Formats: sequence, structure tokens, C-alpha cells
Amino acid sequence: MNERKMMIVILAILVLLNIGLFGYGLYQRSVRDWIPEERVDQIRQIYAQAGIPLEAEIDRDNRPAAFLELAEADLDSMAEEFLGDSFDKSYIYGTQVQYSSENIQIMIDRKTHTMTYTDSSPAIGDSWQRSLTRDNGAGQGEAQLSEEEEELALLPAAAAFAQQWLGEQIYKVESERQREGFYFLFYQRQEDRLYSFNQVQVWVTPDGVAKAKITCWEVKGETKEEYHLTPADEILYALLKTMQAEANEEGLAVKEILRGYELETDGETQRGIPSLTVVLSNGAWYPMNCISLAEDGVQTN
Repeated sequence: MNERKMMIVILAILVLLNIGLFGYGLYQRSVRDWIPEERVDQIRQIYAQAGIPLEAEIDRDNRPAAFLELAEADLDSMAEEFLGDSFDKSYIYGTQVQYSSENIQIMIDRKTHTMTYTDSSPAIGDSWQRSLTRDNGAGQGEAQLSEEEEELALLPAAAAFAQQWLGEQIYKVESERQREGFYFLFYQRQEDRLYSFNQVQVWVTPDGVAKAKITCWEVKGETKEEYHLTPADEILYALLKTMQAEANEEGLAVKEILRGYELETDGETQRGIPSLTVVLSNGAWYPMNCISLAEDGVQTN
């Protein structure tokens, strides 16, 4: 009888122990997968004290994300769809193919997954800015646009061109006034995730797009392997000193915190790595993934 009671007690203890361990595991997972609100408030206070306010929303959801399985995109079909029915196609060397249609030329390099687009009709060089003027008003003639006004005037044409290759959802990453034309860089956007490996670099003038470089991969799906990215508050804390060292202007703020994927190439295998990008109000970008985090000394799970 005593032995039977002892066995019941031991079994009860083991059951309670397993329940406790299971509950602790769920708690640990919830802590790992969800950033506590008090930590979000704390990192906001730290940034405010450093003079760099956090205007961006901080996603508290930190569940593991799968890697993306990537494959070679059908660049030929993309070029042919863009040009329509009238074009000449010629094979240059190895993996390179050239398409020509009137003033437009598209050079495909399958090895680098890129297309180089050129249009000889838009004016480029020192003369392209001459047509970008505005009326001074009161019959005072015309004046050159500011750089900001030039960007606003040329952005719609650049964005429309990028959408022809990447789809309707795009995100402007960079813009800069250059001699060849106003330069823009766009990433593809899918369900609030940035695909930085699918991008369009474009140089546009008032006459239209003068040249561009398009990089495209096909997303086949998600891998079974997942990666648990370091929580956003820890990434922000690790980046603060870097931001302070590079910030030489007043009014600097964290504008956005974007989730997405970056390209990782390991021999013949390519995949999209989950990443988090911190965007500042001055246009500076800080993309962080499992590789860059390790290189910068940020502790990862």
C-alpha cells in the first residue's frame, strides 16, 4: 500500500514537473516571439535622450521567418513583354543576349541576373537640366528648379518605369541628382516586405528614362528552415552609436523600420535572408540580417 501511494505521488510530481516545463517553454517562446511593451518604451526613451526620436512604429511581433527559395527569373520573357512585338534579338557571348527596338537596347546577362536598359533618345549629360524650369511669376521669366523640385518632377516617370518590371508595389530607396540624369533606386515590395534582390536602378530626364539596370530573381517559395532575427529593440540599441557617429544634422529621426529579405549566395545556392532595415529621415539605410548582425557584433539567437 505504501509503495502504491509512493508511486502515485512520484507520478503526480512528474506530471506537475512536465506541466511546469511545458508552461515555462511556452513563456520562453512568447518572450522570444513578442517584444514586451516596456522594452519598446525603453528604447524610445534611449533614442529621445540621444536626440534621435523614434518616429517609426516598432513591430513587436518577432516570430521566426522562413528563408526564401530563389531561382533564375525569365529575363527574356520580361524583356520581350516590355518591348512588344517589334524587336531584334541577338546572342552576344555566353549568357548575354541583346534586344533592340528603335532607340531602345536591352542587354541581358543571365549570369548576374541583370538587364541593362538604354534609350538613346533622351538628352543626358550637362544639358538635361535645361528643360527643367519653372515660371518665376509676374513675367519675370524662368528659373532652374531646386534639386527637391527636380526629384518631384521626375519621380513619376521613374516609378512608372520600375513598376513595369517589378509590379505595382515598389519602394523608393535612394534618389540623387547626377550628370547622367536624376537617379532613383527602387525595391520590389510584397505584402509589406521588401525584396531588395529585385530592384531597378533608373536614370531619368525630362525626355524620359535614359538608362536603367534591372536585377530580378524568381521567388519559388519558402524553405523549411527558419531564422529568428534579433528583436527590433536590440537592433536599434546596437545601431545607436553608429547613427550618432554619422549624424551631423539636427532634426534627424528614425523614419521607418522595414522587414524584408536580402540576397545570400553560397556557391550555387541562393536564398532570401530575413532582414530588418532602419531608415532615417535623411535617407540613410541600415539593413540588418543574420550575416550583418554577426559582423557588427550583435548577439543573435
